[in-house]
Amino acid sequence: MSIVINHQTNDLSIAGGGAPTIGGSAAGGGGGPVRLDVSAIAGFTQVPPIDLGYYHSSGLNLIQNETFYVPWVAPLDGTIDGMSVYFSTNNVTTSVEVAMGIYSNSAGPSSRLSYGTFDPNGTGIGWKSITGLSQSVTKNTIYWLAISTNATSALIQCRSYRRNGFYPRPATATVNDDRSINTSSQQISSMTTVPYVGSTSNEPFLLTATYS
Repeated sequence: MSIVINHQTNDLSIAGGGAPTIGGSAAGGGGGPVRLDVSAIAGFTQVPPIDLGYYHSSGLNLIQNETFYVPWVAPLDGTIDGMSVYFSTNNVTTSVEVAMGIYSNSAGPSSRLSYGTFDPNGTGIGWKSITGLSQSVTKNTIYWLAISTNATSALIQCRSYRRNGFYPRPATATVNDDRSINTSSQQISSMTTVPYVGSTSNEPFLLTATYS
């Protein structure tokens, strides 16, 4: 059984159909979104998982040799098997690497916990996934989902979202006020610890994680 977490709606569903239960009550899949207790995590008081806001853009460029991070709070104890990202453009014509991974938190992304790679050449657009991460996570703990590529900048474009009030900037009515955080000149496959983070003026990438 795989439990799929929709980070835009804070909703759980069972891959292949059915509805999960938590404490005997239906959650997601017709039972409504999962809402856990308000917790203070990494200095922020919130209802995990993080409210990712709403879908905003279909054309956020993946930049060559940069890693982008998305904050994520584990709603349950469990194991992350895979991650996914949505390609709205894929103009890759040679063999290249896209990596997705999970980093621990220490006032921001810190140490790489698990990652996987795939070659997007010839795979077209739509959801792209990696599996086999087998990364255990702890309920109400913050982690960072990350993505990078060695493909030439702008050959790959991904969906992004507008955040509703979380690190690194609060939500406002100003266009592009939310920002991605990134590490330049670094790829996930070679970056076991994060040396530093900066920010860009783009909304965060829409990355998802799947429990198993």
